Amino acid sequence: MNYIINFLSAIKLTLTCIIAPMNPTLYFLRSSEHTILIDLLHYATGKKEENPELNIYTKDFGYNTTDIGIYALVSGQIAGAVWIRLIGSEPTLLICVKPEYQNNGIGSMMINQIFLEAGAIYEQLMVDCSFNHKAVTFFERFDFKFINGTKMKKELIKKELKSPNDSYNPRRWMN
Repeated sequence: MNYIINFLSAIKLTLTCIIAPMNPTLYFLRSSEHTILIDLLHYATGKKEENPELNIYTKDFGYNTTDIGIYALVSGQIAGAVWIRLIGSEPTLLICVKPEYQNNGIGSMMINQIFLEAGAIYEQLMVDCSFNHKAVTFFERFDFKFINGTKMKKELIKKELKSPNDSYNPRRWMN
């Protein structure tokens, strides 16, 4: 009897290790980490070679106050990133999750977080699905609507950021 219980416990432990859920940790992307975006952009576009046309999405990321980015780590490895840049006058959202981390909710987790951050700055976001047509259904789940060709738009709820000084009373928490 004990042998069977030990055997079943070993199977459960093995299955837990194999099918363990991914627990990503999200971090804000700093300007010094913009190379993460360069690497991920190759996954998003499916192009391995350097493409100067794509520099508008990554060059000097983080040096402008309108740049917002979040990346996900899973077990110390970069799983993906989502970022927003002004391209012309349009706030453009880009997202990439490495293939081995896809279909685990990481992209949804990152995009929901960036919506919270972007709502303080932008009224709408644009995406261009010309690089990846499979992304259309992903963006439709988040209420992006086609406006022309491969461009989609999402209206954001404008939110006001509150700093700790705005109606912050530390004594309320110190008893």
